[in-house]
Amino acid sequence: MTRLLVLAALVAAVGGSTASAQPSAARAACKPGVHTVHGEFVKVFCGPAKAVVHFGGTTMTFQSGRCSMPAYFHLDLGTLTISGPAQSTYLGLAANTYDDGTYRSGQDGGAIVVHIVFQYAGKDQPTYKDTLTLRGSLTRGAFSGRLGRTGERFTGSFSCRA
Repeated sequence: MTRLLVLAALVAAVGGSTASAQPSAARAACKPGVHTVHGEFVKVFCGPAKAVVHFGGTTMTFQSGRCSMPAYFHLDLGTLTISGPAQSTYLGLAANTYDDGTYRSGQDGGAIVVHIVFQYAGKDQPTYKDTLTLRGSLTRGAFSGRLGRTGERFTGSFSCRA
């Protein structure tokens, strides 16, 4: 659960580069579920969802994930490290809402909670000032915020359909 409040970015080491969160061969062989990698538990997400994240001159593309809306909006892309240090690349977006619109944590008297999670290059990083815009009956949108360690702004967009 603590990883739901985290955004990782290796800004200095990869500044100015373009990275793919999941190589095409890995997408083709995607096996969703909980697995063990190097003695740590990870959860792999597969599906038609995709996203792009921009920060510090870096653009990351996520190609395989899922959107779910059983009780609220939730997007998972890549592989989430559940135990131990982050080993893979993962992007997660969540908001306790059911309608299109723009949401910020603390909005509506504190009733709205927005979480943006990002694991990259073995690191997690807290975020703040997270904003999530949902469109198309929760099937696409945009997000932004600030990296906790540097204050640097990040932005991105996503789609739940292929």
